[in-house]
Amino acid sequence: MNTYTSSEKKASVSNDVMGKKRQDKALREFKDVLQNLALMLRKASGMETVYMYWINRERRQFVMETKSTSISEVVFEDRVSFDDHFLDEFKDIRSPKILKVGDEISRSDITHYYSDVPIQHITLLPFLNNDETVAITVVESSGAPLEAEQNESIQAYINALGNVLNTYLEISDLYEYQNEWIDYEKSLQFLNYKGHFAGMLAQMLNTMQQYLQNGGASLICQGMNGWCNVLNAGEARQSIPVGLPVENRSIAKAALTNGEPEFAIHFNRNPKRLSQREPNTEGATLAIPLMFNDHRKGVVVVYEENPLVFKESVKHKLRNIVRLTGLKIQSRLKNRDHDESLLANDYSAFIPDLWERVVDMQIQRIRRNHAEFHTWVAMISLSDLSQIRTQLR
Repeated sequence: MNTYTSSEKKASVSNDVMGKKRQDKALREFKDVLQNLALMLRKASGMETVYMYWINRERRQFVMETKSTSISEVVFEDRVSFDDHFLDEFKDIRSPKILKVGDEISRSDITHYYSDVPIQHITLLPFLNNDETVAITVVESSGAPLEAEQNESIQAYINALGNVLNTYLEISDLYEYQNEWIDYEKSLQFLNYKGHFAGMLAQMLNTMQQYLQNGGASLICQGMNGWCNVLNAGEARQSIPVGLPVENRSIAKAALTNGEPEFAIHFNRNPKRLSQREPNTEGATLAIPLMFNDHRKGVVVVYEENPLVFKESVKHKLRNIVRLTGLKIQSRLKNRDHDESLLANDYSAFIPDLWERVVDMQIQRIRRNHAEFHTWVAMISLSDLSQIRTQLR
């Protein structure tokens, strides 16, 4: 359970509020600058109407950003689908384009005028970002189109728009980047867990699961005379079966052998994460050894169907979570022999603190419809234990 003091909660809320206010202020100023740029372009070019649409390709919409016009009978829609706007045909242009109304574009396609369409020429000014057309500024005139001597005004507008947009994106990215690491620090509160370290390991997996979309995190530990998967995160998708042993030529085995994190993108279901018998091998996998003074105590296998999730920052966070968890448990078990298994007893059987959490986690997964297969728990004992004890005492 994550625990915060009253002062920490107040400071966190205050930082969130101030950060949101700064971001809102930057957005308002950005929109004001775009409004002024549209007005300046219209005045400098002597044209009647200037407006700008963002191109939302995911939702297939043109999104109105700003407009400036000297004509009274004009109304623009805030959001227009690609199919309902004449710009659909030109949303991928990469250089300015002049259209003559009536020849290259029908008057009936220009729908933002109440009655008659008073314009004769339309100039389209695309704005590119990361080699993609992300916005189009439209300049409409009732007379001649933009002349060559007005190119300087057009180029100044495009350059100013690019500088303003890049500055705003940089501010937004810095704000998101800052929040990202603040949230990461909050997620490490599980290290203050006071119960058995098996519970801390379970919370570690659940914390790592937050960085995944359609994947999961699993813990591999030594026991039952081998290495096998002993625990999955509660929200894990496409999970590895509990009890599946580690085989050679797998990512988990490579991490155990080298003592270093191993990352792989799967092609044709290879390489395997643990075993040839695992049900799913798609996307990408990061295997991170759990180390105590250079001794391998386990491996955390993090897998995701979408390899793009594993950005360098995400991989750093996942590796650091495992490292800090290992150091925390190591400090609590400093008098323990480093050669001992972490979650198994002297007879190589897994300890109750572990398998009780395995049962709880699997029940949790079943309730949330995340269990892709049945997990069986078997308790085995000798029926004539007292007689054997008498014979062999």
